[in-house]
Amino acid sequence: MAWMSNQVSTGVLRIGEITDQADLEVNLKESAIPDFIDEVTGANYPEFLEARRKLMADMIREYYKSL
Repeated sequence: MAWMSNQVSTGVLRIGEITDQADLEVNLKESAIPDFIDEVTGANYPEFLEARRKLMADMIREYYKSL
């Protein structure tokens, strides 16, 4: 995701249209992507998946409570 940080800092689009840090943070939250995405490697991918599952479960729980 270093490319996304570069896109946000330079404003030069590489993928998608996010060029603002606040927009990126909202997008990651809405997509249940853990905030340590820039640090994910093959070695810690299972931890990434576990954190993402928890975020997704929280999103589903909050939606269910809102019904």
